[in-house]
Order: sequence, then C-alpha cells, then structure tokens
Amino acid sequence: MKKKTTKKKKENCELCFAKRLKELMKDAGHTQYRLAKEAKVNYDGLTGILKGERYPSFGTLVKIYRHFPEVSLYWLVLGEGPKNNLDGK
Repeated sequence: MKKKTTKKKKENCELCFAKRLKELMKDAGHTQYRLAKEAKVNYDGLTGILKGERYPSFGTLVKIYRHFPEVSLYWLVLGEGPKNNLDGK
C-alpha cells in the first residue's frame, strides 16, 4: 500500500515580495505601468518581480521604496513588522 504524501507549496522569497508589492499597488491604485513609469523602474523587470520570478535588484528596491515612503522597508523586504513606517523615514 502506497503512503499518500501531501506536498506543501512553499512560497519563495520572490513570491512573498511580489504579494507585498501588489498589495501596495492596489492600496495606492497603481497599475504596473504607472508604478514603472513613476518609480522609473524597468517595466519588464517589474513584470518578473510581480510574477514572483525574480527579486528586485538593490537599485529597483530603492526606487520602489522611495515611491512608497509611508511603507516600512523592513515590512517591504522581509514581510515582518508593521506595514506602515511609523516614524516617516
């Protein structure tokens, strides 16, 4: 008799980041095109990030963070702590 195993789908870091970024975009009413244009990030690169296929480069991460200054960088990168930046920095 074969033992039935269940595989849990593990979320990779890229996918977790993508979910947080999509949440920010939704809250701000931003489309992918608008975020790419206003934050001055590459549209195709942003596509890969939002699909969870890649993690943003340091430069892209900084541009995204500067576009959403009210958001905690710790939350954006790691998904930990409060979402909003309490001290405004």
